[in-house]
Amino acid sequence: MKLALYETPTGWRYFGNLMDSGRCSLCGEESFGTGSDHIREKDGLWSVLAWLSIMAARKQGVEEIVREHWARFGRNYFCRFDYEGLDPRAAFYLMRDLETVISDKAFSTQKFAVGDNVYSVERAENFEYIDPVDGTVARNQ
Repeated sequence: MKLALYETPTGWRYFGNLMDSGRCSLCGEESFGTGSDHIREKDGLWSVLAWLSIMAARKQGVEEIVREHWARFGRNYFCRFDYEGLDPRAAFYLMRDLETVISDKAFSTQKFAVGDNVYSVERAENFEYIDPVDGTVARNQ
């Protein structure tokens, strides 16, 4: 669709840089915060207003809109786990071992069965972001 898309680390600082520089006008994050270059709001109110506007314009409910979106663009999946109170040494070894697994080229050809479904890994990475506005580098995201 020839639209610029930016995958940023967690943090509204990165969205703000992109919006202030005119590179994007809409942003969203994993806990459903959404904002725009004219409303810096991340607690869901902007999302509600946007959804109500879309529903009114299309004269459809959320489920119908989402199913049409999936049919056209495919489904995506995101999962976030927060580990609070985790022993720092255990966290270090967990991340080191995970990095080893996902860095192995054979990982992307593996298949995993869960119940009646079989899933294959398309992409796994230790995300690194270079801010296109100020050059700030965020590693190990």
